[in-house]
Amino acid sequence: MENTKEKEITLKTLFDVLKKCYIVMIIASILLASAAAVFVAVFVKPTYRASSTFWVGNSSEDYNYASQAMTAAATAIASSCVELVSEDLPVRRAVQYGKLTEKLGYENENECVRAVRKMVTATKKETGSFIFYITVNGERKEDVAEIAMSLKAVMPEVMTDLLKLKQNENNASILTSISSPDEADVITVKTSPIKVFALVAVVVAMLTYLVYFVISIFDTVVYGEATIKENFDHPILGNIPSFDDGAGAKAARGRRGKKKNAFVRDYTGRLLTKSTPFGLTEAFNQLRTNIIFSAGDNRGSAVGITSAQSGEGKSLLSANLAYALSNLGKRVLLVETDMRLPVLNKVFKVDATAGLSELIAGIESDYKSVTVRVMDGAYDVILSGKIPPNPSELLSSPTMRELVGAWREAYDFVIFDMPPVGEVIDASAVADTIDGYAIAVRCDYSDIGEVRRAVDFIEGVGGKIFGFVINDNNPKQGKSYKRHYYGGQSRYGRATAEDK
Repeated sequence: MENTKEKEITLKTLFDVLKKCYIVMIIASILLASAAAVFVAVFVKPTYRASSTFWVGNSSEDYNYASQAMTAAATAIASSCVELVSEDLPVRRAVQYGKLTEKLGYENENECVRAVRKMVTATKKETGSFIFYITVNGERKEDVAEIAMSLKAVMPEVMTDLLKLKQNENNASILTSISSPDEADVITVKTSPIKVFALVAVVVAMLTYLVYFVISIFDTVVYGEATIKENFDHPILGNIPSFDDGAGAKAARGRRGKKKNAFVRDYTGRLLTKSTPFGLTEAFNQLRTNIIFSAGDNRGSAVGITSAQSGEGKSLLSANLAYALSNLGKRVLLVETDMRLPVLNKVFKVDATAGLSELIAGIESDYKSVTVRVMDGAYDVILSGKIPPNPSELLSSPTMRELVGAWREAYDFVIFDMPPVGEVIDASAVADTIDGYAIAVRCDYSDIGEVRRAVDFIEGVGGKIFGFVINDNNPKQGKSYKRHYYGGQSRYGRATAEDK
């Protein structure tokens, strides 16, 4: 069976992103657009503009103006005028004609010419047209008017001079320059705050959505069942709520420090009892039912509980699953195979002098001598024992296989609390001796990429995966997406202190 699903961008994906960010989009758009509109209204000064129309015409009555040659000549002269306006010649003539150096308050003519040239532009609406436009833009209405009228007065002469350079014997008396007789009216150009508001609001909304979309596409945090179902075909075996309202998680975050696995582990109140809230009990009962269905209700079913990384809650899941199975009258043995970072002695507050490592190494010959009864005699536990230098070799040894066979004969269910698959290979060492694995993932903590690698690794060594157990899902804290995007937690921020 295919382990993973490609993350496709569908219409539903786009709407899901919109649902996550529409509030931020609205707030950001209103705030930034309002600020931009106020800035424009208060600080941006209006500008003034004057435009004049010029064209190259034919004053002769003897020739058809619409002839191709005449039209081409007029068009070429108009284009030359447009280019000429960006040079000093027409601007200097206008400055001299209108005595603009004194009127505009410049110290000398060259300085005035440079300033006026920056204010003047010439354009043609169409490439093949013999009509062109000269526009003057400035901050003072009087200056714009003076410059526009001066240019209007000198441009016919400039055009005539240009025409003389381009005339030949065939069109010398036909083509002449003509300028618009209209006055250069000065208009006020002021940026509309309303238009600025609308434009900024749209841009901010689009950028906000784009940021959320990119985050959503590249986000690899597991937020619950939806994340797992989007990426895997394996079933969800259980959805376990948090044991508290989030206060414990917040305290744990404050104690963790900078290291990812630096948990201060406190297991008080994390084990199922008869007084456990109904919702938690039912969640583990549902997990129990699915485990029985997956492994089979036969004597000696062996199930491994593992995870992709430390901190996903597999040890407490194992302990509470064993308790839930024992409530059905099943004989249950919980074996701690995590011999690198054992914690069950702290979970049950027991101190065994020997455990699994001593059994496999031959220091202890009978597993019953290292078996501990826990939870008021509900089920048996074999702790990991002293930390050995070679856990993988011990777990894959023939002695371990013999022990598993003996446990299958003596118990209805054997639950293995295994180390994280993504960090060490120990969990795969018993793949051929157990019925299957349940993979624990923690909401707002597990990384989907690491979970995917764990799945691939287990199936790569021939192990069977029963499904996933969603851990630490706290409904009182609202949707995980909302916590994540509205100032929520970092990738490892939701990990609590109770287990690894």
